[in-house]
Amino acid sequence: MEPNPQVRNILTDLNYDFRAFTIEHFANWIETIKGRKILLIPWQMPSGLFGAWMSDGEIPQEYFFFRKNAERLLQIHIQLHELSHYLCDHPTKKITKKQIEEALEKGIALPFDEMVKLRSADKSAYECEAESLASLIQEQIIRNSQIEQLTRGISSDKKVADSLKNLGLI
Repeated sequence: MEPNPQVRNILTDLNYDFRAFTIEHFANWIETIKGRKILLIPWQMPSGLFGAWMSDGEIPQEYFFFRKNAERLLQIHIQLHELSHYLCDHPTKKITKKQIEEALEKGIALPFDEMVKLRSADKSAYECEAESLASLIQEQIIRNSQIEQLTRGISSDKKVADSLKNLGLI
């Protein structure tokens, strides 16, 4: 399925040099463009959820959660997918810094169940759009010889590592 022109335009308008890609550098680039702090947070995600993006309702800050026990390649993809929701201006849950602090300090749950509702069947166009943009970003990473930024740390899964080696990608 070919990405829609708006998704391609979002990628073009970023004017990002993918030769410099690391997930942190890319997030910093978006942070500068959007004028909002971006935090990439590994998290013990609830069953069935791999990532989530929430906006701080009080200060200019975005929280991007990703499954901390996933393989590195999947972690990067999850982060790119969630960042793509942000870049596409999709709706998200507003939370406060206090909610994050309570989750970290006291183990109080974050409202991930509400994130699942935002991604319900009637919102599948958002998921397709975010996945399309994330795929275009990954394509640019690969084209600019930054495949190791996607695959670093995957050797714990020997089958995946061997397959990528056989393809000449690592």
